[in-house]
Amino acid sequence: MSEDLEPIKRIEILYNEDGEPVETLKEATWKYVTLFDDEGEIEDQYSVPIIEGVDLEFDDLKKNKKLIESFKEDEHPRDDAGKFTQSGQTRDRTFDRIIDKHIGYIDRIGERIEEYKEQLSQEEGKTMRSITLNMKISRMESNIKSHQQSLDEAKVNKESFNKLGLFEMSDISESTHKVGSKGFKNGVTKSSLKDWQIEFRGNRIDYLRERGSGAGISPEAWEKRMKGKTMIESNITSKADESIKELNDEIMHVWNNVMTDKQRKGVDVLKIYYSSSPQTRIRGGNEERTLGMHGGRKIFDTGRDTTIMISPSVLTMNLTDGDSVNDVLNTMIHEVNHSIWATDIKPNHEKVNKFVDKILEMGKENAITPYAGSWFDDLDGVKKEYEEQVKWTNKNFGMSEGQRPMREHALETAKKDFIENVAKAKRLIANETHSEYFSMVGSPTDRSYHTADTDKLKEMSTLIKGMLYD
Repeated sequence: MSEDLEPIKRIEILYNEDGEPVETLKEATWKYVTLFDDEGEIEDQYSVPIIEGVDLEFDDLKKNKKLIESFKEDEHPRDDAGKFTQSGQTRDRTFDRIIDKHIGYIDRIGERIEEYKEQLSQEEGKTMRSITLNMKISRMESNIKSHQQSLDEAKVNKESFNKLGLFEMSDISESTHKVGSKGFKNGVTKSSLKDWQIEFRGNRIDYLRERGSGAGISPEAWEKRMKGKTMIESNITSKADESIKELNDEIMHVWNNVMTDKQRKGVDVLKIYYSSSPQTRIRGGNEERTLGMHGGRKIFDTGRDTTIMISPSVLTMNLTDGDSVNDVLNTMIHEVNHSIWATDIKPNHEKVNKFVDKILEMGKENAITPYAGSWFDDLDGVKKEYEEQVKWTNKNFGMSEGQRPMREHALETAKKDFIENVAKAKRLIANETHSEYFSMVGSPTDRSYHTADTDKLKEMSTLIKGMLYD
């Protein structure tokens, strides 16, 4: 390598609101900056908002003070446990953040419009520059109308949601747990495992075993040692960026003050990890951001009248720069309720089957959110895959006496798998609907993929309470 090359001192990556890398400031809503010292070591890393193509790191900071302040979440005192309800605290704070965000957008865009109008007043006649300025002003005025509409909707929803009397997580059981490890109620440290070991494997099964032997742990042994406690595993430290520490604080607030004993006990391990690279998964051939996930206990029959648990239930929150508080809380509440489904609802087959039938009867068009409706597509995918498998089998196995048994066996196996996969897909639609309901009640977002109108929320509140919890 040539000695004349200048060392890299700075790398910037632009992202849109979905956390996807983009090429231009116009497409971006934030950027992630990495600074390097003279030795090539990372010196600093931070994120910066980008509004209407304006990079707030280099724009006039004094002029943008109002906008920048809108990105700082209000401090909220943590009162004694049990005083908060979702409707009174988490949801209201969620709507307040949405409202503040749109007010910030409107104020900032309004300032830019005035600047362009001032520049326009200095143009003589109809010039290319005046045409360009008018186009920019028109586009920004349109954006203000859009933000104003979203602002008005958030204000209306904040008031209307609180009048619906929705069934909430705090209605499921009481909250008596004491604060434990790292400030989390019911929390214990990894040292509680003693001679056991958990190997965290990302998107694969987290592996629990006896240290050194590789043998799994019986569910009874886990219960005896852990006593219903939740192991807190986190890489968030005091040195983390303030925005990441804020996300961690908000997760703790919901865990301690909104969730009940039953929800916390349903999570064996709460894992909160920060990474500069957003975690993703492939679903339906598309790459999706994985902000959070819940994996239930993996228990196997040994065939000797005993069972082995090779993985506890793990709730993982994958945090990265640019994540919003609302999205994080929405995801966390969603995933926690997958835990409740696994431990308290799923075992009651009669209730589950009736609820599944009702959700399927309502159909995709009446799904509580577009996200919940998307799981109907997975059911269609199971049916399509079976049809293709039948066609392939009939095409590749002949009708001769010699091949007929193999063809019939393949078709019989495919049909058996199809029936089982359809049943799983149907239950998953109901499971996702249940989780999506509570996440919308607890922390609604302003993303179109996770939005629900009040009529659907009220209807689903009645169904979930009456069919699953009464």
